[in-house]
Amino acid sequence: MFCNSCGKEVINESKFCNFCGNKLIEDDVLGSDENNEVEIVLQTKELNQEKLEITTKKSKKKKLMIVILISLLVIFGAGGGYWYYYNYQLQQKELKAQQQQKQLQEYKHSLGTATLNIVGYTVIAAQICDAYSKVWKESIDSRYGITTVNGKKAYDFNEALKYKREELKSSITKLDEKKEETDRLMQSLNNPPAEYQKAYDVLVQLYTLFTDFVSQADSPTGSLLTFNQKVNQLSSDIGKKVNEFKILLPSFDINQLSQVK
Repeated sequence: MFCNSCGKEVINESKFCNFCGNKLIEDDVLGSDENNEVEIVLQTKELNQEKLEITTKKSKKKKLMIVILISLLVIFGAGGGYWYYYNYQLQQKELKAQQQQKQLQEYKHSLGTATLNIVGYTVIAAQICDAYSKVWKESIDSRYGITTVNGKKAYDFNEALKYKREELKSSITKLDEKKEETDRLMQSLNNPPAEYQKAYDVLVQLYTLFTDFVSQADSPTGSLLTFNQKVNQLSSDIGKKVNEFKILLPSFDINQLSQVK
């Protein structure tokens, strides 16, 4: 055994060095300590390795969780965006359908209003034309063709018609104003939807007849015979077109004629 202090060999089995007196450390104890140190180092390495592996696993797991989280966010984000877009498009379609339905109802109402106006104003035109016809006939049938119209003496039917027109001036002016209103209403209807194209076509024909009637009320033409024939024909044709219109637009109520002013 050698002294671990002075390094000299100690021959006897003394526990102290014969040369320096230092306590000797037995080889097996030293070996045991060295083994312990080695074991501790190995255990430390193993522990560090385990910690490293755990850290690596945690890091990988964390990265995986981040990837999964990002993927979920992307998926839900895309899904949410698609859901929003789908609902937005659906709402727009519903809104468009509601607007179209509203426009159809408004157009339908305007069709009925225009027809009622034409019929109502035709009544005014017919009354004016009837007044012309009466004074015209009276002038022809009177002795020497002299009649009194609106407090004035008329010596022929032309004067009689002139004075009668002066008497009816306010009614004629009102009729002209109502025709202008009808003109504007007709212009607003000149792009009919397919559902009301046929009804609109009949209304246009009705409007043409009404315009001719207003012209006769404004200024009668022809002879008494031809004038009466034309007025009667216009009245008949307008009645037929109104009936045709009622078939194409069943909701049209001629009884609302009293509302026309």
